[in-house]
Amino acid sequence: MGFVYGALHRLGVTPWMQTGRTFHIEYDALLAPAERPLGGAYRTPLPGAALDLGCGTGERACELARRGWSVTGVDESQYAIARARSTAAQAGLDIRFLRDDVTHVSTRTLARTFDLVLDAGCFHGLDAQRRRDYVGHVTDVTEPGGTLLLFAFGPGYRGPLPSGASRMHVERLFHGWTLVADLDADSSTLIGPLKHSDPRWFRLVRD
Repeated sequence: MGFVYGALHRLGVTPWMQTGRTFHIEYDALLAPAERPLGGAYRTPLPGAALDLGCGTGERACELARRGWSVTGVDESQYAIARARSTAAQAGLDIRFLRDDVTHVSTRTLARTFDLVLDAGCFHGLDAQRRRDYVGHVTDVTEPGGTLLLFAFGPGYRGPLPSGASRMHVERLFHGWTLVADLDADSSTLIGPLKHSDPRWFRLVRD
């Protein structure tokens, strides 16, 4: 899959990159204060260490860096990582980009834990076993109280495109996390039938 993904990047056939194109617009709403079940609120996270999983060519990582986050981007495509490094350099931003499998990230390879994890299109395309692997590893590299922003289409069969994930599915798989927000995602940049895929952003906080 990594070879195919890299080849598609080289050909410029990257429909998955549309899922985070409006992140710079949605950022404030995604991290706005959210009510706690027993009163009070989850506050907007202050900029700290951020991890962009499936960073692609680096646009979202750059947006986080501009907002004061110390960013690490991870992608399995060497081509995407090279493009991301170029994107950050041209913007004058200091971002670390690593080639790795998002389902096996670890503090050993990343050399730190994170206050914010962003996934704008990886989890919802994984099979059942890789989703379980993903949750375990992402939990390990996230600080207690840290935030995960997770983009997903609504569940459905789409051939080679991501099968999506429902709120119930996310809540069931993410043990040790609390789902604090479930928001409509901007679908204006999605192509064809993906506009009707019920795209959502889930915000989770690690217990």
